[in-house]
Amino acid sequence: MGKILRAACSECGFEKDIFEGGGINDCNLDAILTELSENGQKILYEAVQNGAVQISINRIPCSCVSCGNIYAIPIVNYTLNGNTHTVSGQCPECNEEKYASAINCPNCKKIITLEETGIWD
Repeated sequence: MGKILRAACSECGFEKDIFEGGGINDCNLDAILTELSENGQKILYEAVQNGAVQISINRIPCSCVSCGNIYAIPIVNYTLNGNTHTVSGQCPECNEEKYASAINCPNCKKIITLEETGIWD
């Protein structure tokens, strides 16, 4: 179960809901793969073919370093041959794979705080 977070800028009025955490569909590998880049899909798919276990996904709020989009980046962890590996998603707007954990308004660049407004599954 995840949290619904509201990103709201008091400076310019920008608002967006972000879905943090994970949901019931995240147990489905095909659903997880759709949130990864082509390269990330390839890495995870090959890992599964080679016996990866304990696959989990968690979405964390972030800002895209390229376009400024605010979203929850999917972080996929899995264990292969006793080692934990991580594959992360990309910005759904511009496909950038780099992100910042500080949440800045995409319009005025002011730092935004997030408020929990509900839960999702």
